[in-house]
Amino acid sequence: MNTDGSGKTKITDFSGNKTDAVFSHDGQYIIFSSENDDVKLANIYKVLLSGGNPIRLTNYDGYDGAPSISPDGTKLAFESVSSDPDKSDGTSLWLLNLSDK
Repeated sequence: MNTDGSGKTKITDFSGNKTDAVFSHDGQYIIFSSENDDVKLANIYKVLLSGGNPIRLTNYDGYDGAPSISPDGTKLAFESVSSDPDKSDGTSLWLLNLSDK
Protein backbone atom coordinates (compact mmCIF):
# COMPACT_ATOMS: atom_id res chain seq x y z
CA MET A 1 0.00 0.00 0.00
CA ASN A 2 1.18 3.51 -0.71
CA THR A 3 1.52 6.07 2.08
CA ASP A 4 -1.60 7.87 0.84
CA GLY A 5 -3.68 4.66 1.26
CA SER A 6 -3.91 3.82 -2.43
CA GLY A 7 -2.61 0.63 -3.99
CA LYS A 8 -3.77 -1.76 -1.24
CA THR A 9 -3.11 -5.45 -1.83
CA LYS A 10 -5.40 -7.98 -0.15
CA ILE A 11 -3.41 -11.04 0.86
CA THR A 12 -5.97 -13.33 2.55
CA ASP A 13 -9.42 -14.23 1.30
CA PHE A 14 -11.06 -16.67 3.69
CA SER A 15 -13.49 -16.35 6.60
CA GLY A 16 -12.60 -15.36 10.15
CA ASN A 17 -10.40 -12.78 11.80
CA LYS A 18 -6.74 -12.49 10.90
CA THR A 19 -4.64 -10.79 13.58
CA ASP A 20 -1.12 -10.38 14.96
CA ALA A 21 0.55 -10.39 11.53
CA VAL A 22 4.36 -10.49 11.34
CA PHE A 23 6.75 -10.88 8.43
CA SER A 24 8.90 -14.00 8.15
CA HIS A 25 12.63 -13.45 8.49
CA ASP A 26 13.15 -13.86 4.73
CA GLY A 27 10.27 -11.49 3.89
CA GLN A 28 8.47 -14.11 1.77
CA TYR A 29 5.60 -14.85 4.18
CA ILE A 30 3.24 -13.18 6.58
CA ILE A 31 2.59 -15.21 9.73
CA PHE A 32 -0.67 -14.51 11.56
CA SER A 33 -3.35 -15.83 13.93
CA SER A 34 -6.76 -16.78 12.60
CA GLU A 35 -9.94 -18.60 13.44
CA ASN A 36 -12.18 -19.55 10.54
CA ASP A 37 -14.96 -21.92 9.48
CA ASP A 38 -12.75 -24.94 10.32
CA VAL A 39 -11.00 -23.56 13.43
CA LYS A 40 -13.09 -22.26 16.36
CA LEU A 41 -10.17 -20.73 18.32
CA ALA A 42 -7.26 -19.04 16.52
CA ASN A 43 -4.28 -21.04 15.31
CA ILE A 44 -1.21 -19.80 13.47
CA TYR A 45 -0.85 -19.69 9.70
CA LYS A 46 1.57 -18.40 7.10
CA VAL A 47 0.77 -17.10 3.64
CA LEU A 48 3.02 -15.97 0.83
CA LEU A 49 3.36 -12.21 0.59
CA SER A 50 1.83 -12.48 -2.88
CA GLY A 51 -1.23 -14.25 -1.39
CA GLY A 52 -2.61 -17.70 -2.01
CA ASN A 53 -3.67 -20.53 0.26
CA PRO A 54 -2.46 -20.15 3.85
CA ILE A 55 -0.43 -22.94 5.44
CA ARG A 56 -1.47 -23.90 8.97
CA LEU A 57 1.54 -23.94 11.31
CA THR A 58 -0.21 -25.02 14.52
CA ASN A 59 -2.94 -27.60 14.83
CA TYR A 60 -4.51 -27.24 18.26
CA ASP A 61 -8.12 -27.42 19.43
CA GLY A 62 -7.37 -24.50 21.76
CA TYR A 63 -5.99 -21.04 21.05
CA ASP A 64 -2.53 -20.40 19.52
CA GLY A 65 -1.85 -16.75 18.77
CA ALA A 66 0.30 -13.63 19.01
CA PRO A 67 3.19 -15.01 16.91
CA SER A 68 6.65 -13.45 17.09
CA ILE A 69 9.69 -14.54 15.06
CA SER A 70 13.18 -14.88 16.55
CA PRO A 71 15.82 -12.46 15.21
CA ASP A 72 17.55 -15.26 13.28
CA GLY A 73 14.23 -16.42 11.77
CA THR A 74 14.49 -20.01 13.02
CA LYS A 75 11.86 -20.00 15.76
CA LEU A 76 8.36 -18.72 16.30
CA ALA A 77 7.23 -17.81 19.83
CA PHE A 78 3.49 -17.74 20.50
CA GLU A 79 0.96 -17.90 23.31
CA SER A 80 -1.33 -20.87 23.81
CA VAL A 81 -4.25 -21.85 26.03
CA SER A 82 -6.86 -24.62 25.83
CA SER A 83 -9.80 -22.18 25.82
CA ASP A 84 -10.69 -18.62 24.86
CA PRO A 85 -7.69 -16.54 26.01
CA ASP A 86 -9.96 -13.64 27.03
CA LYS A 87 -11.79 -15.92 29.47
CA SER A 88 -8.77 -17.88 30.75
CA ASP A 89 -6.62 -17.55 33.86
CA GLY A 90 -3.61 -17.08 31.60
CA THR A 91 -1.73 -18.44 28.64
CA SER A 92 1.60 -20.24 28.25
CA LEU A 93 4.42 -19.48 25.83
CA TRP A 94 5.62 -21.99 23.24
CA LEU A 95 8.39 -22.16 20.62
CA LEU A 96 7.97 -23.64 17.15
CA ASN A 97 11.00 -24.53 15.04
CA LEU A 98 10.34 -22.83 11.69
CA SER A 99 12.93 -24.90 9.82
CA ASP A 100 10.44 -27.78 10.09
CA LYS A 101 7.64 -25.72 8.51
